[in-house]
Amino acid sequence: MSKTRNLFKEILDWTYKRQENGFIEEDLKKELKLTDKQFEWYLGTFRGSARRHENLINHLDYTGKNHFFFLTERGISKYFEYQKSWHEKASGKIFLALIIALISFLSGKFGGYLIAFIQNIKNQIIN
Repeated sequence: MSKTRNLFKEILDWTYKRQENGFIEEDLKKELKLTDKQFEWYLGTFRGSARRHENLINHLDYTGKNHFFFLTERGISKYFEYQKSWHEKASGKIFLALIIALISFLSGKFGGYLIAFIQNIKNQIIN
């Protein structure tokens, strides 16, 4: 089974970890191994709005030859929103696994008693 890459989540995680100093987009592209098409998607999705306050990522500073970017307040809010939903999904899967384990345990524990009870009734009917 192949795992689908969640590029939005990966970029949010990566940029959130670098929010204090900012980051260079070339590093983002290299470390996440983004194709040109994925990088274009990133530009449009994370900082494509002409209104700076709507972007998830904005320009922070220009030092030497490097442009530094940062995760905006909106981007940080989106990060925590996604973190919450990822944790809820994970806890939901754990809860479901515990319910299945409990049902399996109970059916194994009491299933034997049920089979013995049915065989006992069968033997009484036959005899």
